[in-house]
Amino acid sequence: MPDRDRGDLGVEAFTHDGVAFQCYAAEEPLDVKELYEKQRSKLTSDLNKLNKATKRLDLIALFNGVKIHIYVFMVPRHESKELVKHAQAKALEVRGWKLPFIADDFAITIETDENYDCERDQIWSIPRPLIDNRPIGSVEIAKWQEENNPLFVDAQRKLGDLGLVGEGLSAALRTLLSQYLKGENMLTSLRSSFPDGWQAVARVKSMKEDLLALEYPPGAAETLADVKSIAEELAKEICIAAPTVDQLSARVLAWSAVADWVFRCPLDFVGSK
Repeated sequence: MPDRDRGDLGVEAFTHDGVAFQCYAAEEPLDVKELYEKQRSKLTSDLNKLNKATKRLDLIALFNGVKIHIYVFMVPRHESKELVKHAQAKALEVRGWKLPFIADDFAITIETDENYDCERDQIWSIPRPLIDNRPIGSVEIAKWQEENNPLFVDAQRKLGDLGLVGEGLSAALRTLLSQYLKGENMLTSLRSSFPDGWQAVARVKSMKEDLLALEYPPGAAETLADVKSIAEELAKEICIAAPTVDQLSARVLAWSAVADWVFRCPLDFVGSK
């Protein structure tokens, strides 16, 4: 169901034998409780759309005689039995609404891509671009630098700790910022076109950042080559976690993450020679 024209009425897709689908990918990282709360809220909100008087005629016309027996709530990660309990309670509530497009045996299931492993593998094997890899223009770079100048100045200091000076330092900063912005664009398009792939990349980045202080303490990286090793290691981890991401894109995403860490401080080089 397209959602650009006043929304999708709480239904991502449906089949003519009565299965409706709604997908949701909460922005990570989240712990189990936070994930459950966001998923519970989304499920409740979308189900309530089915009972809105202002949407009822649209829904009747949409389903055109189809009665929904199963409502599949698709998520990248399902960690709590509480979500199942909530879905059971909401299914009972929905049946009580006596809507013309809801079957008497209406039920809600919580599913992930593990429920569709064959289909998932087929999608991941499709050799088509899922990621926006357009180049970043000088205007975008200049705008980001102007809006985030303190971060840019701090990154300049850090790269200086690696021995970079003059034009070499300027070129490294421009490239680092370009890779950061390009990676951000890639993540945005990946989240839209393939949420599972985006979720996998986000999880790898988050886990890597959590371990930066242990794996790469200040002074561990003494040259730009050491920073390159960090990016290459992360790129390999991205390819393993998200096979749909090609190696070139994984490299950009990895350098984008490294740039982000340099700008925001998780990665520092104090004490390097």
